[in-house]
Amino acid sequence: MEKATKLTTVRFVRDELQKLEWEDQSLHLETFGFPSPDREMSIQDCLLAGDESGLQELASYLRGELSFSDASTSSGGQAPGRLRVFASHLTKSKIFVADFGKQLKALGIDLFVAHESIVATKQWADEIEANLRTCHAGIVFIEVDSIQSQWCDQEVGWLLGRGVPVPTLKLDGTDPYSPLGQRQAIQGVGKYPSVLVDQVGCFLRRSFSFVIHDRVPDPGFAELFFLGQHTTRLEVPAALSRAYVGADSAHR
Repeated sequence: MEKATKLTTVRFVRDELQKLEWEDQSLHLETFGFPSPDREMSIQDCLLAGDESGLQELASYLRGELSFSDASTSSGGQAPGRLRVFASHLTKSKIFVADFGKQLKALGIDLFVAHESIVATKQWADEIEANLRTCHAGIVFIEVDSIQSQWCDQEVGWLLGRGVPVPTLKLDGTDPYSPLGQRQAIQGVGKYPSVLVDQVGCFLRRSFSFVIHDRVPDPGFAELFFLGQHTTRLEVPAALSRAYVGADSAHR
């Protein structure tokens, strides 16, 4: 994209988003792979932090050239309004991780698994970076060969640097290393995936706090907070309420 075109597009998208409420601004930005605005990051900052393909798609959607159903698939099939978690794993474990992600969907969680989540026409590395920037949490599937993977190392560093929750699953008993090793890992050897899914759910429940909307105007939705900061507005299926919310959540 030429500089003049990018300047015009950023201005157009910025001005259009400023007409919306904060929740809708975040919804639009996250759907197209951008971070959400906050006190330190304006809408313009968010747009400049994303990739140009996402900027073009968002501009097309705001002009009415792209339907919302098309827009929802532009971020690797991860729907807005759901907890989005990045999976860092070795290629050899992609089948296990993909199956793990399918089980997480029942809990209202979209697991970004690169080999399955990236749309064919997208730039592979750009999509990974976009999801690392915008995910709510990460899961590290650690194995003995993980320490030799430059991709896994950089993904873990990115997640830890952002300060999002990062549970670690020990697929073959290998202990986490470096900064990741300072955190308690989940033992995966000899356990069914469904058991590990429940353990990940417990970890996230301790990491996040939920404010559940059980009455109008927002039945079936929750506000998600991490370290006291608002993260996103989520759908709350029954399974998510049972697994994550529990008695220690605030209801209103």
